[in-house]
Amino acid sequence: MSLRNIYIYVRITIIIVFISSNTLYTQNTEIVNYKINAKLNVREKSIPGYEILTWYNDSSEEVKDLQFHLYLNGFKNNKSTYFKEIGFASLKEDEWGWIDILSFKIFNGDDLTRRIEYIQPDDENREDQTVMRVILPESIKPHQKITIEIEFYSKLPKAIRRVGYSNNFFFVCQWYPKIGVYEEKGKRGAKRSGWNCHQFHASSEFYSDFGTFEVTLTVPSNFIVGATGIKLSEKDNLNGTKTLSFYGEKIHDFAWTADPDFIVFKDKFHYYGLKDVDIIYLCQPGHEFTVSSYIQRAKDVLKYYGLWFGPYPYKKLTIVDPAKGANSGGMEYPNLITAGTSYLLKFWPLNRIPFIDEVVVHEVGHQWWYGMVGNNEFENAWLDEGLNTYSADINVAGVIYPKKIQSIFFNELSISMIDLQKAMYIVDPESDPIQKFCWEFYNGGGRFYYTKAALMLKTIEMHIGQKQMNKVLKAFFEKWRYKHPGPEDFINNLEEITGKNFRWFFNQVLYGTNELDYSISKIICKRIKPARGVFDRGNRNITIYQKDIDSLAKIKMQNKMLFKNTVYVRRLGEVIFPVEIEVKFENGEIIKENWNGKKRWKKFEYIKPYKVEYAIVDPDNKIPLDINITNNSKMLKPVLRGTLKWFFKWMFWIQNILELCHFFS
Repeated sequence: MSLRNIYIYVRITIIIVFISSNTLYTQNTEIVNYKINAKLNVREKSIPGYEILTWYNDSSEEVKDLQFHLYLNGFKNNKSTYFKEIGFASLKEDEWGWIDILSFKIFNGDDLTRRIEYIQPDDENREDQTVMRVILPESIKPHQKITIEIEFYSKLPKAIRRVGYSNNFFFVCQWYPKIGVYEEKGKRGAKRSGWNCHQFHASSEFYSDFGTFEVTLTVPSNFIVGATGIKLSEKDNLNGTKTLSFYGEKIHDFAWTADPDFIVFKDKFHYYGLKDVDIIYLCQPGHEFTVSSYIQRAKDVLKYYGLWFGPYPYKKLTIVDPAKGANSGGMEYPNLITAGTSYLLKFWPLNRIPFIDEVVVHEVGHQWWYGMVGNNEFENAWLDEGLNTYSADINVAGVIYPKKIQSIFFNELSISMIDLQKAMYIVDPESDPIQKFCWEFYNGGGRFYYTKAALMLKTIEMHIGQKQMNKVLKAFFEKWRYKHPGPEDFINNLEEITGKNFRWFFNQVLYGTNELDYSISKIICKRIKPARGVFDRGNRNITIYQKDIDSLAKIKMQNKMLFKNTVYVRRLGEVIFPVEIEVKFENGEIIKENWNGKKRWKKFEYIKPYKVEYAIVDPDNKIPLDINITNNSKMLKPVLRGTLKWFFKWMFWIQNILELCHFFS
């Protein structure tokens, strides 16, 4: 069948689906409604497709044009913004990827194909074709809709950036013309009205509106398919192919995978008070040892996120184990995530590396932060990556793995998930703020919108309590589910639930670049000497001589002497945060102090018959943002045991970081 005949066939099919489905779903409030019919050409590594898109103008303004993401064009040539930002093009001549728009029409109306133009709103790179604009013959009135039909041809690249093919494994994401998000001024903090439709960058992800997807896929009969949404039907075409239909609503993207070698494992999540979820694990041969662990980790997140924030509302969750060399591991899409493993992980010492399945925890968590609360990943990446790293990597992992990470070679040494996050953040903590467009970071923004953001949120939790923090996130989830929040929406929600002002904190930590570092700088202990000299006492002077002091010394030797203990606390960083100080004396007495932390230093004085044994700032580790905990404590008389403790702990940090780097290299 020729390419043109394929388009005619899929067009007739999808129009029938479009007309018949109007009685099944009303489009009163949804912004987008996609109906896509596509076929996988295994030999050409391509997907010819036909799309009917209905877009609803939810604004109070007239819209004069439409803008679309064409992400696959980021892999079209070495002059695209994507390849220019990473500095090299790793694809060979026959491995490039792109998307061609063959026709663009108003449904049953004008042909607008000749009006297609490529724009570069971010960097003016004329060679970049990842954003398409079409000027409309008539503006779309407020609260009106337009239906567009598009014929497209997607050529998949050799596996790169979690998309493409590796032998007979196909992972297909960002593969169709996807409309941008039209934002009115003030919405999500937008400074002006217009399309939010960024180019595809090396370090950015995605942003799109919620709606309904009806997708029909034709693939070779022996291929196993996993996809967003639920499978409605599967038909054998008697010509070596089969056609599958999928449906999803209240989602903002559609991804799928196909591979003849998948081994399918099915399970069901069931927990009282939460919705049942079918779990499908598409596993690569030889990776069966991951089945029970990966499925259990998915169930853990469905349970804890469901209880803490709100239930997972969809019927299905698919976990994909990408093929070797697929470059598709560790990614999230609506109702579908990719994990990833290696056969070598079965064997020592790699089988002792902790939390390999933690990637499943993280990616399933994204079904809430990104999947349902749809932040702009181009501009506010911390609202999904930071929230999810905090919620999944720190809190859920803390429940699942109550013990700390153990070193491969030193079982007596351990490190918490917070320690691991901090180790990644402190490499270069001051180069950028957390809140910044993804492609504008100095040297990659991951340690800021993943790790520093997670540490920021954990610091807030330690400040207000975990129960209160869960209320904050639950309220945020409920208010912004199927919507697009911005940073100020999160801050306003936090302040509304807690009744406290946090602007001072976010101005420093979210929007600023300074470090937080408090220390115990020194402890001074001096014996209080008796008074000597001439003193005024009423109307007369009293002289105290040394001989009087000597005669009293024998008496005082029978009693405890008094000591003046002075503890100095310093703020070494620029971030101001209230801190607690714990001071312990030789007799076991403990005094706790509170300091607002505003000045550069503060001293605490104690007149006691005992000397100070030690002092600690932040004794309960309530400030994960503190970049240097080795200066948080000091003893009046240092002992070698403490020095060795910190030596071994730092050696352990270095060892585990090297282990992780080696594993992921």
